[in-house]
Amino acid sequence: LLRFSHALRGDGRLDEAISCHTRVTALHPRRADGWFDLGLAQQAHGDLGAAARALGAGLRLRPADAGRLTAYGVVLQQAERLDEARDAYRRSIARSPGAADAHFNLGTAHEAAGDFDLALAAYRAALDRDYDEARVHNNIGGVLSAQGDVDGSIAAYREAVDADAAFADGWYNWGNVLLAAGRLGEADAHLRRALKIE
Repeated sequence: LLRFSHALRGDGRLDEAISCHTRVTALHPRRADGWFDLGLAQQAHGDLGAAARALGAGLRLRPADAGRLTAYGVVLQQAERLDEARDAYRRSIARSPGAADAHFNLGTAHEAAGDFDLALAAYRAALDRDYDEARVHNNIGGVLSAQGDVDGSIAAYREAVDADAAFADGWYNWGNVLLAAGRLGEADAHLRRALKIE
């Protein structure tokens, strides 16, 4: 039944997948994976409240699962429950300090909450663990821009596109910072580069 549920989800048949996953949890309520799979299917379907409840049920059965804590944090963050999301990411990091994605996601939650210094620290921790360098530098650029550090923001976006020259968001954001700084010729070139890529 679990394999069938996964196949349905893979085919985009989310209503049927959720129905199968729900049956699994009814048949085996002490099986954490059933709850985790149900939560992920509900998340894909856009039912974030139900997804958070299902993932929470799985975590009550297996509270030390760092990866599932991060997934739970993502659902909570999507539901704009930022304090709970940050708590989930912190708990994930406590269980698996080397998990770069948990550090990165914690940074996004701090950034969404306006806690920019904490966001920078979390992004730098993700970089230290070799997380997607272009993406992290891009987010650092956004935080520095929000803090009014134009030069730092420009340098971060430069790092993003140095890490991945085909990273359109890095070129786009760099171009926008240059535009705001009145460096129109450079901004035009960077924005055109972003459009060419995407």
